[in-house]
Amino acid sequence: VFTTEHGLPGNFHKRDTCLKTSLGELVFGSTRGLSIFDPRRIYVNENVPPVVIIDFKIFNQAVEVGKDVWGKTPLSQVISRTREITLDHNQSYFSFEFSSLNYSVPEKNQYAYMLEGFDREWVHIGYRRTATYTNLDPGRYVFRVKASNNEGVWNDIGTSIKITILAPWWRSGFAYGFYAVLMLGFIFVLIYSWEQKARVNYERRINQKLVQVDKLKDTFLANTSHELRTPLNGMIGLADCLIDGITGTLPNPTIEHLRLISNSGKRLSHLVNDILDFSKLRQHAIELNREAVHLHSLADIVLRMSASLARGKTLRLVNNVSVYLPVVHADENRVQQILFNLLGNAIKFTLQGEVEMSAWVDDGFVWVSVRDTGPGILKEEQEQIFRPFEQANEIFEDVQIGTGLGLSVSKQLVELHGGEIRVESELGKGSTFSFSLPLIAADMAEQGQGGGEAVCDVGASEPQEVAIKAATFDHHDDQHEANLASAFHILVVDDDSVSRMIMMARLSQNGYRVSESACASEALKVLEFESGLEDACSVDLVLMDVMMPDMSGYTLCKKLRERYSLGVLPIIFMTANNQNSDAAMGYSVGGNDYLYKPVAVDELLARVNTHLRLLQHKS
Repeated sequence: VFTTEHGLPGNFHKRDTCLKTSLGELVFGSTRGLSIFDPRRIYVNENVPPVVIIDFKIFNQAVEVGKDVWGKTPLSQVISRTREITLDHNQSYFSFEFSSLNYSVPEKNQYAYMLEGFDREWVHIGYRRTATYTNLDPGRYVFRVKASNNEGVWNDIGTSIKITILAPWWRSGFAYGFYAVLMLGFIFVLIYSWEQKARVNYERRINQKLVQVDKLKDTFLANTSHELRTPLNGMIGLADCLIDGITGTLPNPTIEHLRLISNSGKRLSHLVNDILDFSKLRQHAIELNREAVHLHSLADIVLRMSASLARGKTLRLVNNVSVYLPVVHADENRVQQILFNLLGNAIKFTLQGEVEMSAWVDDGFVWVSVRDTGPGILKEEQEQIFRPFEQANEIFEDVQIGTGLGLSVSKQLVELHGGEIRVESELGKGSTFSFSLPLIAADMAEQGQGGGEAVCDVGASEPQEVAIKAATFDHHDDQHEANLASAFHILVVDDDSVSRMIMMARLSQNGYRVSESACASEALKVLEFESGLEDACSVDLVLMDVMMPDMSGYTLCKKLRERYSLGVLPIIFMTANNQNSDAAMGYSVGGNDYLYKPVAVDELLARVNTHLRLLQHKS
């Protein structure tokens, strides 16, 4: 290719502006004029050009002959005559400049180089005349460079120079020997340490296996509990239904046998619950769902639901919690669990007298106390009763003793809330259990004021009779209660036919209109979910199992909440799963309440009645 560098007046030629003369000359027209030449007289440069290295730089600084560079003199003569260079390890950033001794259009000379020991092939760099290397490892290298003339004729021999990069002192033979000694010493120490720690590591592995086995045990207990609770619920429910004469009056011996069956099932159920709760506490698997909690109404519910525990006793249950007490920041279900444990123990060990629940404000906390007139607890045993499986001395032989986990669970729940629990007791005079809960910030300065006192008197002849001494409870006669119940329609959703039969029998016996569904899809049809009616709902309350074949109770609740709010359609979950995460899931998907199987009849009816009264009040 010929350009202006070869003598042409211009590089841009137009098409069809060329011709050949009779003498064989070629004529080309360009934007700069005409070019006329005889191709037979064109000279082709076939000379092989010599190539020389003309400059050497370290860190972009030219190295002069005999000049020290960081304590070393790399060049003792000009670079073009130097055949070997020795560099320190910190001089590994260097470059060469070279040139082809072809002076016919020298700017067209091309170059290629290679560093043997580093490059695997020639590096062609075109017209550039420098090569740079950085951070080379210590070792021996050979730098080679070759060049071509302007016609592309290459000097394949080129020129070369040997390069030696010295290793630093820490990579010398002496250094490697020292490293070997250190390594041997390290290996010795490592072996010694391993021998010393072998027993500890072995014990740690054993502990990990024990933890895994423990987790498998807890999982097995959780899964087995569901399988146990379902038949337990059926056994207890059927026995209680027969005792209450749902199929007619039975002979007294038969009723006594049925009571034995029911009591045995309840004892087994409580034992399963205690074991599972203890497992969860050890795993720290409890999470609190904090909200504003009104203690007066919560105490009212707990006292009413616990009244049945006092059957056969001359006992007064007193709610002395002020209506004006500030709200606390706590998990309502957990506070209810604490109250049930404390109140249940008080009723269990108090044969006659009084069980009182009261509360007061003190330094940013609300203190709640449960006082009884029972036998009392020895002073040396008062600290032990909060430990798992610990019991106070057995005062009464006919009192059923539990697993000793209730107070331990209550103590840990109170501490999770940031409070504390105390006990004051004197033999023969009774006991007082008190625990604290934090106030909501806005109520920190408020103090509780004296309110009306609600007293539940439970006599031996009429154990369920309730006497009202304040305006905190409503009084209705039996006929009015029956008429009120018949106005409500309840849907029972459970895949277990025995559970459905028991729930329907109990609710029907108390005057409610009841329907049943064996699966979630049937429940959706009963609830007119697919009818397209926004506010229509033929059911007033839903009792729902969680584990069902076609759709879980949680999923069904989510679907229902897309149409019906909490205040329009109350949903109560009933399940054998008693894990905290299960209850939390039930509330998170829109459930109003959560009951664990086997469900006590009094508790079931109380919860149902409470939600229906709230529904009636809102309407």
